[in-house]
Amino acid sequence: MDVDIAHNSKIISDSIIFQFPEYNFAEAISHFGVYSTWIFWGIGLFFHWLGVFGFQSLGLGKDWEEKKIKELMKREDKRREKF
Repeated sequence: MDVDIAHNSKIISDSIIFQFPEYNFAEAISHFGVYSTWIFWGIGLFFHWLGVFGFQSLGLGKDWEEKKIKELMKREDKRREKF
């Protein structure tokens, strides 16, 4: 009975070990799974930030076009004053 349990646990451990191939460092570092957690976490964090602060914090509010036109006009006026 004890031999059967030991034999079964050996088979299970061998099957688990052989399911995961061994990678060398170059293969492991270039594997997508290494970075996927950080990439998706960053995307989720970005969308959470947008949900909290909205598009206005990116400068994409309702009046962004008017602000940009005024900014460019002021810049042009300053440039004209120099000459």
